[in-house]
Amino acid sequence: MDFRWSSFLRMMTVAVLLPAAALAQEPRPLTIEEALEVSYQNNPTMLQSDFLEKEHEMQQKAAYGLYFPRISLNGSYQVMSDEIHLDLNPVKDAIVPLYETLGQYGNFSDVPNPDPATQDQMPVLPQEQSTQAIRSRLMETAGLLNNQDWNKTIQKEQFGTVSANIKWPLYTGGKIKAANKAAALQTKAARQKGRENKSRLTSELVGRYYALRLAGEVKEIRKDVLELMEKHFSDAKRLYEEGMIAEAQMLHARVYKAEAERKFKKSKSDYYIANKALRNSLSVDEAGEIKPVSKLFYLKSIESPEFYTRQAYQENPQLIRVALKKEQAHQLYKIQKSDYLPKAALAGMYDIYNKDLSPYIPEWIVGVNLQWNLFDGLARTNKVKAAKYKEDRVEQIHVEAKEDIRTLVEKLCQQLEMDVEQIDELEASAAYAREYLKVSRRSFQEGISTSKDVTEASLALSKVRIEKLEVMYDYVTTLARLLEVTGRSEEFKQYQLSENTVFENEINLTENE
Repeated sequence: MDFRWSSFLRMMTVAVLLPAAALAQEPRPLTIEEALEVSYQNNPTMLQSDFLEKEHEMQQKAAYGLYFPRISLNGSYQVMSDEIHLDLNPVKDAIVPLYETLGQYGNFSDVPNPDPATQDQMPVLPQEQSTQAIRSRLMETAGLLNNQDWNKTIQKEQFGTVSANIKWPLYTGGKIKAANKAAALQTKAARQKGRENKSRLTSELVGRYYALRLAGEVKEIRKDVLELMEKHFSDAKRLYEEGMIAEAQMLHARVYKAEAERKFKKSKSDYYIANKALRNSLSVDEAGEIKPVSKLFYLKSIESPEFYTRQAYQENPQLIRVALKKEQAHQLYKIQKSDYLPKAALAGMYDIYNKDLSPYIPEWIVGVNLQWNLFDGLARTNKVKAAKYKEDRVEQIHVEAKEDIRTLVEKLCQQLEMDVEQIDELEASAAYAREYLKVSRRSFQEGISTSKDVTEASLALSKVRIEKLEVMYDYVTTLARLLEVTGRSEEFKQYQLSENTVFENEINLTENE
């Protein structure tokens, strides 16, 4: 079966069966890989990251729309205090008397003959007839002018319009281009924020998953100690009854048995709390026990701090987001600088419908608008300076962030080395503790050593066993944190399956080994 398909089936099986197992109150075996898949799907933080990225993708598309024209449909209805009139009576008073005077006293000649039958013999009328014809026409025109309304209404006091308007930016000084780059950078920053949340969630889940694993192992060790103390108390009681040891030694064994019972109960409570914390990270509301089957581990060796520092400089989501903010600040600087340049846009209007609008208004208008602000009280100058200061400030944040990451990487690598050294030391201590326990128990049964020697040897071994598990837990969580800082949390599984990996069952943790 294809690996990806089998992984998908396993993931779906976990997502479906986990709630059912919880409701049945039965432990549900769960690997770290399955836990991560469930958490990635269910955790609200991951869902928020997806929505944030989609939000900025839509904003980026909205910014691209600035390149296109704006077409709008506008409607209005207006009322004025008075109608708008154009009074031309003074013109009438000036030209009508002229027509009347010429119609009475003017002399005219060379008027074309209107009669086709006599045009060849007489192309023009005689002066008397020409004068009569022109005077008659002038008097007729004077009458017509005198009867016209020379006080025209240009616009009524109430009118309405419905028009389509268009505005298309032709040149904005680079503002639209810079705004689109800023929007694209914001989308990238949102994507890096999603990676950051996923890395942080991975570290949190690794910590809680292996905390439950650790709590389960500690609970088993406490159980073994309790059984050992119960057996030791039984032996001590038998030897006391046979008169081989003093009552004080028998009572001493009873005290340590009670102490073992108390610690075992506490370990069960810790296991319950760790189980609940893991369910919270998995966003599983149903009650039930989760059984982590992936074992604690550590690596004998890892890459150098310089290697991880280089990886962090390239892949750390926070560092990338700071770099993107720096570029965004530069685009803001360019947007502010664009205010120094002129703006040009194509503008137009088309009259779709009107009521009582002046007939002198044109049906459509098309033109080019040019705007160039020459002085605005130094506002844009100060805005440009502020944008430049912001760019410089983000640059310093970037420098500081790189230094902080380098320091953190070195600290985490050193912590991992220290954990490996502690595990090696505890391995040797465990061997001594096991041997000491065997000798103490044998000597106690022979009456050579006391009950206190046996209990101290048993507790010393359990202490070493628990310390080993705790150090391995610290190693795993520190490794997850290191991968988070370097932006490589998705490689946690690869480290878990490395040739240098040593799992908890490969370490001598029991007294019989």
